[in-house]
Amino acid sequence: MKHYTHQIVAHWIATQAVNRERKPKPFPGKSPTRLMLSGPIDKRTFKYLGKPSRAIFNEFNKFANKPIQNENFHMYSIEFDKGGIINFGTNNLNGSKIKTNIALWLYYHPEMGPDLLPTWLNWAYKVVNGTYRIV
Repeated sequence: MKHYTHQIVAHWIATQAVNRERKPKPFPGKSPTRLMLSGPIDKRTFKYLGKPSRAIFNEFNKFANKPIQNENFHMYSIEFDKGGIINFGTNNLNGSKIKTNIALWLYYHPEMGPDLLPTWLNWAYKVVNGTYRIV
């Protein structure tokens, strides 16, 4: 079984894998995608790589909402499946950027639009036939 690490996701970012046209390759089980949240802010660091979870997203929001004391921050939010990146959002002093593979996003999230952070975790959802549906 292949292990997905921060280095693999960083390689996908470096090779611009978001823009590549491909078929969906969902993970088995209840969560067809995985989420990577990462952010060094000042001397604090937040890293998560795993299944999407509202509890983890709330912890990330608490981490990110504390006052920033200097200009040293860079936050990432990446959603991916076994084939590569679906949505990549980054935020720093230079502003926010989002890159999305629209075809894959619409496959996994047919009722929602892409966003910088995984805000779809704010709503109650369930997985139906490999896609996230708001209940």
